[in-house]
Amino acid sequence: MKRIIVGITGASGAILGERLVRFLLKAGHEVYAVLSASGAVVFEEELGVVLGRDSSVIRKNFLKHFGNRPRLFVAPADDFAAKLSSGSARIDAMVVAPCSMSTAAAIASGITINLIHRAASVSIKERRPLILVPRESPMSPIHLKNLLYLSEIG
Repeated sequence: MKRIIVGITGASGAILGERLVRFLLKAGHEVYAVLSASGAVVFEEELGVVLGRDSSVIRKNFLKHFGNRPRLFVAPADDFAAKLSSGSARIDAMVVAPCSMSTAAAIASGITINLIHRAASVSIKERRPLILVPRESPMSPIHLKNLLYLSEIG
């Protein structure tokens, strides 16, 4: 069993994050989901799953959507005190799916506006696997440069 963070941003493709969470839970992993406010909006627009706007409501509705599974934990994106924001958290990997180009740029620049950015920064610092699933198309040279840089640093 692995402990995996799944960041869900406001990029289109919410189904990617939703299916990834389902797959990881079915495979027996612990999943720590972090949804940005925009991610919750896109979840509703694309999947018809109303998560709400308030972080406590988003958490409750996200857990309900997945049947309140025992290995699923949800942290609000604005909770910098969450265990996930520390290198001492016992996490094996992180996936951001879908990953907005804004999130990729923040991660590449070391900017931590929310818990998704912070957890990704910790993953890089601790040399843990970090997988980004970008949804932008076509990509600009800036997008490509940020993704290349992230690839080069590991």
